[in-house]
Amino acid sequence: MKLSRFQLSILALFALSAIVPVATAKVGAAGPEHAATLDRESFLKEFRQAKAIGAQDQMEKLIQRNQADAVDAIINLCTSLGGATNDSVEDDLNSLRIAWKGSMKTAFVDKVYEYYSLLDGTSRVERVKLVNKYFVYLNKMIKAEADKDTSTIKSLCSDFLMVAESLDAVGDHYYASLAWLSYGRAQDEPQRPDDPNLREAVIGYANSLAARDKIELRDRVRADVEVRHKVLVGMGYGKDGDTGKPGADKPGKGKSGVGMSLGDPVIQDLTFAVEEKPGAIERPFWSNDDVFNAWTSLGFTKVDSRAEFPGIKSIGLVRDTIKSFQVSSGGEKNSMVMAGKMTPCQIVLGDAKLPYAFLTMTGTQKDQYQGVEINMEPSDVQMTVYVAPASKIVGNLAGVPVEIFDDNMNGTYGDAPVSWGHVGMTAEHYMFDFDAIRIDGSKHALPWSRYQKVGDVWYDMAVDGHKLTAAPLDIKTGTLKLKFKGPRPKYVILKGRNNLEDCYFDLAGSKKGIEVPVGNYDLFAGFMSEGKRTAIQKTAILPGVNTPNWRVTEGETVEVELGGPFGFDFQSEDLGANVKILGASVVVTGMNDERYERPWNCRPYSMASIRKSGAKKGGKPEKMKSNLDQSTLYTDWALGFHPQDLELPKKSGMDDGFEVQLTEKKNKLFGKIESDWKIGG
Repeated sequence: MKLSRFQLSILALFALSAIVPVATAKVGAAGPEHAATLDRESFLKEFRQAKAIGAQDQMEKLIQRNQADAVDAIINLCTSLGGATNDSVEDDLNSLRIAWKGSMKTAFVDKVYEYYSLLDGTSRVERVKLVNKYFVYLNKMIKAEADKDTSTIKSLCSDFLMVAESLDAVGDHYYASLAWLSYGRAQDEPQRPDDPNLREAVIGYANSLAARDKIELRDRVRADVEVRHKVLVGMGYGKDGDTGKPGADKPGKGKSGVGMSLGDPVIQDLTFAVEEKPGAIERPFWSNDDVFNAWTSLGFTKVDSRAEFPGIKSIGLVRDTIKSFQVSSGGEKNSMVMAGKMTPCQIVLGDAKLPYAFLTMTGTQKDQYQGVEINMEPSDVQMTVYVAPASKIVGNLAGVPVEIFDDNMNGTYGDAPVSWGHVGMTAEHYMFDFDAIRIDGSKHALPWSRYQKVGDVWYDMAVDGHKLTAAPLDIKTGTLKLKFKGPRPKYVILKGRNNLEDCYFDLAGSKKGIEVPVGNYDLFAGFMSEGKRTAIQKTAILPGVNTPNWRVTEGETVEVELGGPFGFDFQSEDLGANVKILGASVVVTGMNDERYERPWNCRPYSMASIRKSGAKKGGKPEKMKSNLDQSTLYTDWALGFHPQDLELPKKSGMDDGFEVQLTEKKNKLFGKIESDWKIGG
């Protein structure tokens, strides 16, 4: 039986296996009060019948008895509006709002209605993508729990974490609460009896509770989660209310994930500094150059309008004049006058008033976006402020200079990569921003990794505020060496599996190979770029479905082969008389199915050809046209990264099957690109 989305979410909440270190404390012990859930339509039918006769008391009791169904109905109705107005839906929601307040005594319906109603088009699309991704991972989790596949459950932790943080970033606290709950359960003892990470489980549950509290969703699910959270806190695995820093177990003396500690950890206070010039050293994030039109942007409308800083919700942003905006953070205010040049914005964060900074820039009348001239100068009705990371903490570790950068711009140093749903990616693919560490003055910073070699010593490292804790390790290592055909990337980052899941190692910084702990590794991300300033050509690297993984044993050198020959991945539709090639699906691929996403100034101008399945020769190629013109870009900046859709007429015999091929003779960055013939439709 295929489960509905709501059934999946309920299974996530009411666990397949109860969480039972204390017999009376369970998350998801499916008791009698939950037995009637999983039927939104039946709930709405009964609710509408009660509404029709004005039975307010009955409506409130229905919500109290069927909380999960009521929540599902409310979320479904809110999302169905899609920013538009529907009188019958609005009427249902108003009745649910009144009944919920009477029954549950909170403003939950008001909170979610306001959020979903005010979503802009881009955020709405991104939210849907993230929710879809969450349910993909949840499907895998449910199957893994049924199969007792603890390895898969553990591997899903980073997936749930990425989705949870991204949903937090777009403000969907309901689905963020589910993703955080799934993250906590994937770390907890019943799901991973041999190697639970109970501190991370506490963080997952705490964030789930916090997300529900933001929308005043104080239901049975929240009560169940709170019980389990308190049990783990009582066992010493965290503090009450501490949402923590996911993925950052504190290092210390004793056994780590990969080896034995050599002694007590080194604890070092680091000093805040501002990195004022992007590109001064190589760092593993997309915006490390002065092409500010491709940075993360803050969109203001008229004076007094507000914008949201994507990674730090506590920062308040208000446009106060035609060319300035006010920043509120940590109880302080700072007015930023935009004068058409890169300017660091320095603020403080939180009650501790830790200093923080990010670069700002506004557009001009003659900016360049993917080679097209655009006018982004502030006006009475709009001001776009582009932002890039500029915060770092500096000091030394055992006499070796170190600098740690908050390049994912979420206000913390040395944490997991974050995806902000950048424009220009193909569907269901996400580019990550990394925190970085610069060691001993190197011109090539490394992605932050829990295990890192500094000087001649391996350390298990974590950062709390501006304090670095590093425990020296005795570990077994091998070597990973990049073999790349084509323009050499700036970064190719592999992520470890299992005990190395918090570890990220860059292969592109050394042609001789890099030393890594023994274990299994997957391609996680990367960046390629050539040229400078407005002529820069760059792309993000991501794994494909068939990208292999690599195993490193002690003393062994393992080659990681990527790059050319380059091909295309794409999707096509059979329209009957014609074949449509979907421009937004076109992406360059490499020899090991890796994907080269978000092409900047190197977007493919591919030729498309079709043929009858099994034929030796294709039809005359036709060019996929560009989306690069001002009017198109002003409607959707993402269109500048992809060609337009192309329809080709089907020839005789193609109704029984056809194949499609894309080619480009000489791409600016990749050179020759040629796909295999791909079965169409």
